Amino acid sequence: MGRRQRKAAALSGAVSKTVAINEPVSTSAVSLAAKATATKAAYARFVTGKDGWLAWTEAQGVSSTGLDERAADRVAQFFYFRTCAFSLGVSTAGQLLAAIGQYYDEATSCGKGTWAVIAREGEASSTAGNPVHSVAVRDMRTAHKQAKACAGEGEVDSVDVIEPVHIRTFFSRHFSGRPLSECDPDAVMLHAAVLMGMCLMLRFNELSSLTMDHLGRSEGHFTFSIPTGTKTQHRKQKYELTPWPTSIRFDPRLDPVLAFATWVRLRGGADGYIFCDLRQIRGRWRLYQKEPMSSSNLVDFLRKLYSPCGVLDANELATHTAKRSGVQFYKAIHQTPVWIMDKSGWTDPASFMRYRGMCNRLAQRKAYSTKASWSMYMRDFVALSRHVLLC
Repeated sequence: MGRRQRKAAALSGAVSKTVAINEPVSTSAVSLAAKATATKAAYARFVTGKDGWLAWTEAQGVSSTGLDERAADRVAQFFYFRTCAFSLGVSTAGQLLAAIGQYYDEATSCGKGTWAVIAREGEASSTAGNPVHSVAVRDMRTAHKQAKACAGEGEVDSVDVIEPVHIRTFFSRHFSGRPLSECDPDAVMLHAAVLMGMCLMLRFNELSSLTMDHLGRSEGHFTFSIPTGTKTQHRKQKYELTPWPTSIRFDPRLDPVLAFATWVRLRGGADGYIFCDLRQIRGRWRLYQKEPMSSSNLVDFLRKLYSPCGVLDANELATHTAKRSGVQFYKAIHQTPVWIMDKSGWTDPASFMRYRGMCNRLAQRKAYSTKASWSMYMRDFVALSRHVLLC
């Protein structure tokens, strides 16, 4: 049904409203429902779990929803306590504060505004905004980043990407001239995960949750129907795994459809997770289709197997690497921002721009933007294209 048809149906009463006119709507609850399952679990752990916000405020003898002058200080103190005196990672701390901010927004309707204490002479003080967005919490986050940097455990704001030349090198090391039976199953699975993540612009934690029930076919292409939303892609629930939209599809080393079909042939058609757990027992590989290959294990494989493939720093590859690499790749082959956002299901331009922007590390940014990075690949690709056309 198109936009005009939906509007006409709504005006004629053919489409009934599911929310009553006098029914309150919680924007915080809607926002939480649109997040990924892993994000919801993390939020629940930081609020209601062991050593969570509710347990901490009860032990301190204070209100978990109080909005008095000391509210921001309480959040800052809990931040220090819950990060184990700044020993936890910066990204984990970000989730922690997002969970507390969501809890305050839902429980008090304070909104997402900046925290402020309003004091007038002769009158009682009042407050406005969310205590998570306060100077006290900001200073605590700054101290956290400094502590991690001093310990040599600083985190960059963006992860490194994988370039076509790296994928070609990976292919040559693990697959060239070998039958499938002699290939490392870890490498076959990782190759499929990397190219699928790039093509569909999905993170490893989203790929690791896919099961055979999500798999389908549409007009000759593989499709994946994901019923639950993700953190930034909660509106697009169906993804089509198709060849690249340019003549690059002639290169089998970069073909995401071929990579996925190869892994499925090795995995088999049994029910369970598409990227399942692998174990080597007495020299033989065994697949456990009912157990998922976690995103952390995929990242471990990525760093280990891509380390000798020319990447600048394998430790900077992470669960977002495939998704960021896909956006950078689409950008490099001159796909428009509108096309990329539609392909990935983005509705938030800010999220898209973060993935489109180059890595914060100057060395990685320079490597990806230089013509030398692409010249070797394009030279071999042109030769391969001519060969395919002549055949």
